[in-house]
Amino acid sequence: MAKRAKSAAARTRAARRSKASDAALAARILEAAMALAAEEGWRALTAEAMAERAGIPVEDVVRLCPDRAAVLKALAAHADAALASGTSERDEPRDRIFDAVMKRFDALQPYRKGIAAALKGQIGDPRGAFMAACALRRSMTKTLEAAGVDTGGLFGALRVKGLSAIYLDVMRSFIEDDSADLGKTMAALDKRLKFADRIVGAISGLGLGAKSAA
Repeated sequence: MAKRAKSAAARTRAARRSKASDAALAARILEAAMALAAEEGWRALTAEAMAERAGIPVEDVVRLCPDRAAVLKALAAHADAALASGTSERDEPRDRIFDAVMKRFDALQPYRKGIAAALKGQIGDPRGAFMAACALRRSMTKTLEAAGVDTGGLFGALRVKGLSAIYLDVMRSFIEDDSADLGKTMAALDKRLKFADRIVGAISGLGLGAKSAA
């Protein structure tokens, strides 16, 4: 029994080390992919090119992040992870949404030029555009939930769509915002959230600021 327990513990430790190693490799691949996209364009992202840029075996890239769709997924996950640092305790739901969205933009700031290349690269790429739209919907759902806003039912789906539209609109300001504090991005986001509250929020239950039922 003791030997089996030790063996199981050893396997668990090995699995944790492997997972940590994969996470570090994935981070290197994402960084390399964004730099490559910024310099050579979105279509330049092949497994071989990313492996060469990251300085790791191509087999690891194929296993962890083999194509542009996987890079988009990894980029969304990177921004999603920023929400794990804690949610805002501000009273107004709109303010909490603002804080949550800005956490995403802060996390994405080092990759602005690569993101610009990715958006440009979606033109004429239906599969890539579809994958990006799916990732955006999931990410905006997580963002609203992190802000304590209900995403369930028809009204919740409309809030997700509304925030998705705002996020894409503000993304243009973000891409052009080279300030350290992302002041232009914050101003654009604040303006659009207030506009959404005035227009959409006038219809009972549809406002972005509606609190979670929980």
